[in-house]
Amino acid sequence: MKTIRKNLQKQKGQGTIEFIFVFIAFIFFLSLSYNVVVSFAVYQYFSYATFMTARAYQASRETPELQLEAAKRTMAIYLPNVQPGSGSTPFGFSQKKTLATIIAFGAPSTPRDVTTPFSLEFQVPLVSIPLGEDLKREFGTITLKTESRLGREPTQKECQDFFKNFFSNFGSGGGLHSWEGMEDNGC
Repeated sequence: MKTIRKNLQKQKGQGTIEFIFVFIAFIFFLSLSYNVVVSFAVYQYFSYATFMTARAYQASRETPELQLEAAKRTMAIYLPNVQPGSGSTPFGFSQKKTLATIIAFGAPSTPRDVTTPFSLEFQVPLVSIPLGEDLKREFGTITLKTESRLGREPTQKECQDFFKNFFSNFGSGGGLHSWEGMEDNGC
């Protein structure tokens, strides 16, 4: 009985130490899980913002310039501080709680460009580690990118010019059709 008591006295703080290690690991994985869920939510929001921006660009307006401006206004609704070409813009509830840092916002450079997608490249914190900014940037964040390309609908003038050119080159085929009013049926 005396040897059992001596062995128990030697192991007297071991349970506390094991609890501390398990507790630290639990908190780490809980923090990691939370940040992964937030990262996916931010990614979904940014994907929706780029989709809506591309959708606004696709919608027909009087001129291609107005289509591009409508797209930029739409992006400003979802991400107020982001402009094409701007970089390192924080996104979050406040300056203290940043959910993501937008690295780049890409948009078509000219109003008639339909091949360049609207894109957002951003970083989200994966693990909050108090080891300095360099280590946090290198190991504590992941970089994600979302893009959307829907093209651009032709304007009414572009559609009329297409059919005017088509009928002048190929004729109306002997029918009663003319280029006037074709934009309602063809574009």
